[in-house]
Amino acid sequence: MTKTRTKPRTKRLKGPSSGPARDGLRAWARRHAYGFFSSLGELIRRPVASIMTTVVLALALSLPLLLHLAVAHLSVVTADLDGDASVSVFVDQDFSASEVTRLGSQLSAWSQVLTADPISPEAGLAQTLSNLGLAGEVDSVSAVYDDNPLPWVLALMPQPDAAIDELVAKLSATPGVEQVIVDLAWLERLGLMLSLGERMVLLLATLLVLAVVFVTANAVRMEVHQRRHQIEVMALVGATPGFIRRPFLYSGFWLGTLSSVLAIGLVYGVLAWLQGPLSALAASYGSAFELQGPSAMMVGGVIVSMGLTGIVGSLIAVNQHLSKMG
Repeated sequence: MTKTRTKPRTKRLKGPSSGPARDGLRAWARRHAYGFFSSLGELIRRPVASIMTTVVLALALSLPLLLHLAVAHLSVVTADLDGDASVSVFVDQDFSASEVTRLGSQLSAWSQVLTADPISPEAGLAQTLSNLGLAGEVDSVSAVYDDNPLPWVLALMPQPDAAIDELVAKLSATPGVEQVIVDLAWLERLGLMLSLGERMVLLLATLLVLAVVFVTANAVRMEVHQRRHQIEVMALVGATPGFIRRPFLYSGFWLGTLSSVLAIGLVYGVLAWLQGPLSALAASYGSAFELQGPSAMMVGGVIVSMGLTGIVGSLIAVNQHLSKMG
């Protein structure tokens, strides 16, 4: 009779720390989940104070957001405009058509000038009336005025690399030139104003962060004051500062997050309210202009940054109270 040899059973050994580590992770997750939802419950139990704080923060946040969108839309509009500077040279009214043509040929020969096209008073008047929506009224206007009030104009296009300031000074000193106007000087001023607006947005955003920190710290400080006896009991039974601090940090997180969501909703509401009049205005100029709301990346960044800012404000208030207890 033959004996069958069986292999000895080997026990599968578990890592010595796998069980405790898993249990510790679950306990950590339960503690944070409890603090996360219990802090929201505390805000709901104080609806008036919570709503007032959230609305104040949302209104403060909506201002720099709206200013940022306004600057961004103006930047898009100005980017679509023609960036080539054109110069209008107003000629002495005593000049005849031949003298204006001769002056235009003289200016065209300059190295700084690309073209110099003469515009007659009649053509200028027709163009002006067309811009005003009064096309076809040239005869009636001419009947009112014995002489056309507009002078001859040379529409001058400089070379791309020409120094506009030097060219304007040289044109102003030319005989027969009454006035020189750079048509896109206003566009340069608008660009400077947009640059100033961007700095104002940055300044307002910085002030907003400070305001959120202080408002959240004040709101959490009041909550800490109302629950001071509970905090003292927790400290007496051995609760760690982190355990005491956790629900208040989540309260600041909720205040910052909810206020940012409300602020973004306010921004979209304002844009929807303005879209109708702006569309009608753009249609009158033959354009289809539409307001664009904050991008998804911007919305996410605002919500996350406001939540973190609320945590910072809460941390300041709670640490101040715990330092007094110690």
